[in-house]
Amino acid sequence: MEEGPEPQEWVERSVEHGHEHAAEAGHARSEALVPALTAAILAVLAALASLLSGNAANQALVLQTRAADQWAYYQAKSTKEQVADTGRTVITSTAELLGAEPRRVQDQVERLRQEVERYHREKEEIGRQAEKLEAESERMFHKHHRFASGIASLQVSIVLASITILVRYRGLLWLSHLGGLVGVTFALLGWLG
Repeated sequence: MEEGPEPQEWVERSVEHGHEHAAEAGHARSEALVPALTAAILAVLAALASLLSGNAANQALVLQTRAADQWAYYQAKSTKEQVADTGRTVITSTAELLGAEPRRVQDQVERLRQEVERYHREKEEIGRQAEKLEAESERMFHKHHRFASGIASLQVSIVLASITILVRYRGLLWLSHLGGLVGVTFALLGWLG
């Protein structure tokens, strides 16, 4: 009857197999380290760009609301201007029809003329402020769109880095780095302005 392997042979084989397996696992772990770090760094950058994008969008909405308020104020001044101008016309026409005392009517007409001019000047300033707010709102929306483009690029890069871990194809890692660079560039353009 044939004898089985000695216990020490079992131990030696197990140790050899363990060393081979550990070497393979260590190599696999080191291969996955760079893509994993890449994905983590890109995720942090995407999170920062996302915060900045949200802030830019919120600022754009606030500025647009303030511009709408200014235009409403402009409209109110315009209405007052029209009321004063109409009042001046009515007083002048009524005075002519009734033959009212010219001096008293002229004082009222002059006061209304000055109000019309004042409302017109105030409207111009309010309109300029509203246009500035609209321009700033538009600029903030452009920043938001640049950040959003950067976020999209960073997210694709994160996916490419993650796939690199699974398929162990280094070309995907380089594409991930390239996409990350594009994403960071868009985020910087958004940040600058």
